[in-house]
Amino acid sequence: MTPSHWRIITDTKKPDSARRLALKLRALGGREFKEINVADYIKGGHIVTFDIGHDFSDWTAVAIDVISCAQQMGHGWSISGFIEEELELFSTGTSVAGIKMVSCYCPRPGTPNAK
Repeated sequence: MTPSHWRIITDTKKPDSARRLALKLRALGGREFKEINVADYIKGGHIVTFDIGHDFSDWTAVAIDVISCAQQMGHGWSISGFIEEELELFSTGTSVAGIKMVSCYCPRPGTPNAK
């Protein structure tokens, strides 16, 4: 299973509120969020991080699955990274009020950037 690593920035005042926003985003994406962590954001609000597993061995299928998942959570995604080794996504157009930004990083297994 290939993990994608996600980060959201919220404008919430309490960590529990940030976690609830992440759960709303999870409902839109229709995927299990693993290892949800909430931390204070230096500019106010919170950063929520989590991973999503992608059950494909083919890198092309993983990349398409990550993009599909992202499209369910928001719009206006910017795509970057050297696609042969990694996929990076960024959006400020999420479908959940209170979430200011969503980003995703998915390294290809077996490359130097893979964890």
